[in-house]
Amino acid sequence: MRPEPEPTADRHDAPPPNQPLRATVVASLANGLFRLRLSDGREVVAHAAQELRKAFTRLLPGDPVLVELSPFDPHRARICRQIRSPQHSEQPTPSSRVSQHHNQSNGELS
Repeated sequence: MRPEPEPTADRHDAPPPNQPLRATVVASLANGLFRLRLSDGREVVAHAAQELRKAFTRLLPGDPVLVELSPFDPHRARICRQIRSPQHSEQPTPSSRVSQHHNQSNGELS
């Protein structure tokens, strides 16, 4: 029988592969890839999950996201979802700004 290889320190330090981690988008790369900085300071390259691509989610540098690390490559990940901050929900949508401008140009106050 072959002796079992000793586990490396890198594998013990990494969290389980399917556990979501918080990360921040650092840069948008070619072919739908993103460079992310994990909460522990490591940088990984990630792609958006199919749910995010179908929902046309726009990811910009500085956006907080939840990611799952690849069990095969610790430097690759999948972006599971975007974390919305409360300040984004308080801002008016573009359609509400247009309607406010339209009402004011007719002399009506909204």
